[in-house]
Amino acid sequence: MAGLRILFFAFVACVSLVATATASECDDWEWTELSNSVLKGYNDLLLTDKDSADECKRICKNQETNFTCRSVEYSKTEASCHLSAATKSTIGIEIVTVEGVTYYELYCDDEPSTMSKAAQYFKDHPSYVVIYGMGGMCLLLVVIAVVIILTAPSRGR
Repeated sequence: MAGLRILFFAFVACVSLVATATASECDDWEWTELSNSVLKGYNDLLLTDKDSADECKRICKNQETNFTCRSVEYSKTEASCHLSAATKSTIGIEIVTVEGVTYYELYCDDEPSTMSKAAQYFKDHPSYVVIYGMGGMCLLLVVIAVVIILTAPSRGR
């Protein structure tokens, strides 16, 4: 019974750690721009009747979507834009040349330019870092609880 109590407290501690941990957000998001370029096949949202790329970029940067927007493809001739959670930087997607479309990508200005793709991905998705970091702590607590349960002397009735 004591072993179950220990395991229960380890579980509660894990849930508390994950629930209360927070990651810092970027304070200075900036845009990069590539003319005549798109991320082929990674469009999460199509917006039509948009007069400017700035309008699409504002929607993306302000996170007025149901996903974490990180890039925009704007076509002036079609007055439309595609918004996406994917970027060429975060997951190494190849850019495809498409005349008349401009690709914009959000990046955090306080990031070092030599950051690896994996580090960049976790910077853009900070909740994953919290969960993975806290996951290691939770696993350690559960292992300790199991060791205590297995090594505790059994009591007879």
